[in-house]
Amino acid sequence: ELIELPDASILGPDSLCEETNNVVYSNNSPTSFNKNWRIYDGTITTNNHDSINVNWPDKGTEHRIYLKITDVYGCENEFTKRVALIERPRVEIAGKDSTCFLRQETLLFTNSYHRPSYSNNWSTIGVNRISAGNSDTLACIISDRAKAFIKLEVVNNKGCSRVDTGSIYPINFQPIDLEGNKNVCSGTTHQYELNSSLPYTYDVSVIGGRLKQYKNDSFSVTWFDENDAGWISVDVISTLTCDSQFVIPVQINKAPIATLSGRDLVCRYSNVEYKTSWSSDLIYDWKAYGGEILKSDSNYVSTKWNADTGYIAFTATNKYTNCKDSNKIGVTIKNAPNPIINGDTIYCNDDNLITYTAVADKQVRYLWRTEGGQLNSDSTKNSTQVLWNNELNKVLFLFMKDTLTGCDTSLEKAINSFKIKSIIPPLGYLCGPDTLTMRVFTNDSANNYWFVNGQADPLIGNRITYKFEEIGKYDVKVKSISKEGCEDEAYATVNVYPIPNADFTAKSVRWPEPAWEKEDTVWFTNHSKNSKFYTWKAFGEIKDSTKNWQSIFDTIGEYEVTLIASSARGCKDSITRLITIEAPTAIYVPNSFTPNNDGINDFFEAPGYHMDSVHLQVFNRWGERVFETTEVDFKWDATFRGEPVPVGVYVWVLNGRDVFKKQITMAGNVTVIR
Repeated sequence: ELIELPDASILGPDSLCEETNNVVYSNNSPTSFNKNWRIYDGTITTNNHDSINVNWPDKGTEHRIYLKITDVYGCENEFTKRVALIERPRVEIAGKDSTCFLRQETLLFTNSYHRPSYSNNWSTIGVNRISAGNSDTLACIISDRAKAFIKLEVVNNKGCSRVDTGSIYPINFQPIDLEGNKNVCSGTTHQYELNSSLPYTYDVSVIGGRLKQYKNDSFSVTWFDENDAGWISVDVISTLTCDSQFVIPVQINKAPIATLSGRDLVCRYSNVEYKTSWSSDLIYDWKAYGGEILKSDSNYVSTKWNADTGYIAFTATNKYTNCKDSNKIGVTIKNAPNPIINGDTIYCNDDNLITYTAVADKQVRYLWRTEGGQLNSDSTKNSTQVLWNNELNKVLFLFMKDTLTGCDTSLEKAINSFKIKSIIPPLGYLCGPDTLTMRVFTNDSANNYWFVNGQADPLIGNRITYKFEEIGKYDVKVKSISKEGCEDEAYATVNVYPIPNADFTAKSVRWPEPAWEKEDTVWFTNHSKNSKFYTWKAFGEIKDSTKNWQSIFDTIGEYEVTLIASSARGCKDSITRLITIEAPTAIYVPNSFTPNNDGINDFFEAPGYHMDSVHLQVFNRWGERVFETTEVDFKWDATFRGEPVPVGVYVWVLNGRDVFKKQITMAGNVTVIR
């Protein structure tokens, strides 16, 4: 039996545009057949057995699809399909890719590979089209500051097409930034930078200053002090000959003028004043090189020069604008005698002949003088001897002059014999046995020995703490010995007085029971000892200063009363006692009432005061409880279970407690009358 060969024909286009993707080719033979697909000069992207998807490249030499089929009996058939690829048209948009937005320039765009028989389809975003349609030329104007887009699709006479796109950048100069100080001080130079993402060319001019070191995008300006404000003007030119201009204001703050006056030829060791004009707006900073600033007071300094050369300099800074200016004076320093005196300034009273010397120099003249002493040698040499007396505040004077430079130096030195300057305290007192700290001050370093009431073993030190254990008077002596062996003594007295013993009692007519408010006088009797003056305090304030005190208290409660007892020497003691004030407790229970609603004696009640709690019960003659309450201010309207009780006699029992926690028990009869 002859079996028909399987159908290997290929369904699909055999002519199409180059660079076409996902073209479908299929075969209608049963799916159960084995199908082997092959592509020449193309690419299979999807193989679905009965069909394939093919991507065709640009035009080539030969494009084929091959299919081999084998049926279930093993019979085979094959088929080759040739495919012709049609060339797509070439397209390239020609025209400007940027324009000056403010100029509203008309832009023209064409296809560089124009063919008259081809169809041209233009589309745009962000432009106003002037002409287009099927024309090979597009005329348009940028309609927005944002980037615009154009697209051209060209279709040839075979129906094949190709697309090109382009962008148009509007130029408006907004990204330009000027970096640099816009708040400056007059006379200062500042650097400025022009920054932009586009290649601009700049032309810079300045008002109120001088342009220096100018490059295309970098320059510096020195600002003048004639004006309070300046400007930087920048002309911006782009590569498209599209230009712009912007002006930036600059605040010019007046810098201070640092004038400086003072001597530039001085003597060594001399004190020279320098000053400048003063303003409350300025901060002054002084420096001395080759010298020492002894005193500085804003716009004024006093300087002591101690080298061969030097200079004084200062900077004045405005505290509000931080503008500053500086100045200095170079100083020539002439030689002067060295102001130094060698010799003891502290001496022993029994060794008061002292030798003093200055630096020896042949070109220096000397002159010595004293107060409180006698010169025992030539006063015009560099050395002299002085015999000091026992007066206080002795002074040694020396005047020296350099005969070559004419510079002179004066010097004075205080001289004293070794002595104790003071003892603290010179006269001390203590209240009762206690410790006391004492100090001694000398005019030179010394070892100090303390003796209390002539004790054999002294306490040693500039400062001692001594415990005075008994009442009485103590004599204190301190002996000071300097490092040179000079001695001096001083004395002090310490009195130890007895401490008062404060005590009092408080009584009223009800003692030992508490006094009553607003009624009883409380007498406070003073029993203090070793005392003379007294202060009574109650309610946080002083009430009296007599020896004894009395008072009536207006409110119940507990009160602290304090007595401060003081001796004639100022020693004090105090005592505080707690005083209790109470009040009488009273309660009145009537023996009858008339509950007839006439507004008079309609209720059974028991008014009282200072009651804290009450428990009242009322019983009829059969012992039945007809009323019960725990209200302090109770009222009974002679009803029981909502009904009036009969007239007659009723028994009541009252238990309670007053505000002082005392128990109260009462009982009686009450008659109901209607």
